[in-house]
Amino acid sequence: MKHVIWSRKACGAADLASAVEAENQLGGTFYDYLRDASGDVVGVDYYLDEEVAFDRHPAYRHFLEDSRVVLGQQSVQIVFSEHDAQLLQSGVLIRDTTQDFGGECVVATTDRIGIEFSLSL
Repeated sequence: MKHVIWSRKACGAADLASAVEAENQLGGTFYDYLRDASGDVVGVDYYLDEEVAFDRHPAYRHFLEDSRVVLGQQSVQIVFSEHDAQLLQSGVLIRDTTQDFGGECVVATTDRIGIEFSLSL
């Protein structure tokens, strides 16, 4: 199952071009699922293999002020809906140690940048 989180603001042509070039360069290799209290998967905790300069990254820089994303030194936590952003920010989501991998990439439309995860549920 594919999940995409799209940037809230429209992006210019140069931003879109650099995001497409960085298609598979999100800085990590595997992710655990984030579940809500009822056990539904609402996001991922994506573990980074390398240090990422989020403010200069072609995709992450579009999510710096996004409540659906928590950018950390060791991982990036992402929920797939605005509804679950408050749960993410309050730290009540449950990490399911799945270590799923592959299928994460940067995607783009004509004016938005997204981060996509393919979950093997």
